[in-house]
Amino acid sequence: MNLIKRLSFIFSIFMLIVFFLTAPAAISDTQKADKVYINGNVYTVDKKFSKVTAFAVKDGKFIYVGDDE
Repeated sequence: MNLIKRLSFIFSIFMLIVFFLTAPAAISDTQKADKVYINGNVYTVDKKFSKVTAFAVKDGKFIYVGDDE
C-alpha cells in the first residue's frame, strides 16, 4: 500500500509540472477538451498547494484545472 501512495504522489507531482509547462495564458469558454478527468486528487503548485478534483486536456495541454463541475 505504501508503494501505491508513493507512486500516486510522484504522478501528482509529474502532472503539476506538465501543467505549468504547458498551461495556456488564458482559457476560452468556447474550447472543447479532448479528455476530461474527474473525481481525482490533484495537487497544484500554488502558494497553498491546493487540491483539485478535475482537469481537462486539449491537444496535449491543460485547459482547465478545478472542481468536478
